[in-house]
Amino acid sequence: MEPIGPAIPGYDVVRLLGRGSTGDVWLVREQANARLRAAKVLRGGVRGGPAESAPLRRELRRRGVPSHPHLLTCLESANDANTGSTVLIAEYAAGGSLARLVAVRGRLTPGEAVTTVGPVAQAAAALHAVGASHLDIAPGNILFTSQGRPLLADLGEARYVGEAAGTTRGTDGFFDPFTAGTAAVRPAADVYGLGAVAWFCLVGSAPGPSRERPPLGLLAPSVPTELAAAIEAALVEDPAGRPTAAEFARAVMRSRRAEPVDLAPAVDAEVIPELVTRLQEGSRRRRRGRSRLPGGRGTAVMWAASVATVAVAAVLAGVVALGADLAPRVTGASEPTAGGSAVPEHLRLAAESEDPLQAVQALAEIRALAVSGADRELLARVNVPGSEAALADRRIADDLDAAGRRLEGFASRVLSAELAGPGDDAAGATTQADGSTAVVRVRVLSSAFAVRGRDGGEVAPPGEAKDQWLRIVLERHDAGWQVSRVLPAALPMIGG
Repeated sequence: MEPIGPAIPGYDVVRLLGRGSTGDVWLVREQANARLRAAKVLRGGVRGGPAESAPLRRELRRRGVPSHPHLLTCLESANDANTGSTVLIAEYAAGGSLARLVAVRGRLTPGEAVTTVGPVAQAAAALHAVGASHLDIAPGNILFTSQGRPLLADLGEARYVGEAAGTTRGTDGFFDPFTAGTAAVRPAADVYGLGAVAWFCLVGSAPGPSRERPPLGLLAPSVPTELAAAIEAALVEDPAGRPTAAEFARAVMRSRRAEPVDLAPAVDAEVIPELVTRLQEGSRRRRRGRSRLPGGRGTAVMWAASVATVAVAAVLAGVVALGADLAPRVTGASEPTAGGSAVPEHLRLAAESEDPLQAVQALAEIRALAVSGADRELLARVNVPGSEAALADRRIADDLDAAGRRLEGFASRVLSAELAGPGDDAAGATTQADGSTAVVRVRVLSSAFAVRGRDGGEVAPPGEAKDQWLRIVLERHDAGWQVSRVLPAALPMIGG
């Protein structure tokens, strides 16, 4: 059921902007001067009455926090004439939230992440300086003005440092799990939230538990080392080992030159003319979301072109990503293939190894290079001629070539590789005693990547990072091991 708009003296309700944990936010127009504002109708009953909630009281304290250019400004409070609920009137952030921006257009560039997270960290530091903690720093609470200025909003969970934490709980994935349940509020919880938001900007998802979290540099290879180090430091388990919000802000701002954030893909059409930071041509392409390959297939479908002729298409993104961390690093010159394409010497030697576990690493890396550049000569070295893998890869290369596209920032790492057991065969293929066929079970972590056109512009939504288990069917021929098929693999049993 749609919420009923509030009746606020002096304001006309335009439309609902969003719903949060502590209330609904409406776009309203001030009757006296036609300025647009955001009106948050707080849940909890009549102001000052017995039903008023603790989050409501805490949010009202926002008006006592010193102003900061990156804290959402609360202009006044009022009452909803229909329900008596308290309404907070704030400046209208026409650029929308970080959560919506990433959901619509994908991860941000490192420069955009600096623009977003650095100032928000400064705002958090300003709160800490007056003895308060936000406790819900999350993508949904980071808003943008039409000028691209990020704002930290919603102090519905905010408390003073040292105050009993109680049942305070921020947004899942961004609330510090290492200070949850502690006796008193600690600013370190906000630093964790800042690190998680920065991770979200660059990867497109929350960082997850520390024991399961891969290195940021692997998921987003274009991230500067200094920025990755700052984010990792903010996410450490020991709150005492984290930087302060002010230190984190300085580290982020020093790590990379800030870039304007392209907000156009995520805002309503009527807001686009107001945007100062829109990247006009690229924004129009991404907003339409119709950049297609021949045959009407978009980039996501292109990566789903199956290496088999059955429903294993969904794992192709992981197949492309197989890396070579287990391959030996042998220095030396590259050797051209028959058609002239260069194969790095260490990869050539590893691919010719009699050990399929070593060869699959090199073949995977050669394949990643080949698909990124639509290089058919390298693909011919990787795949068995006429196999399902060869036919599928040839079609991918043809599509990339015909559309004038290439992949940028693609990287991967094989986390484990082992010969498949008898109960883990690949649709009938099993490792042969004569060494002619091997089925290798691998876990591969692939980075995010950009899809660019002939002019270097980004022409499709970015490919997301993936962590997948796959089965690679290899056949040994005169050229050494080659890929015949690629299929999904079941997750391993925990503890097994």
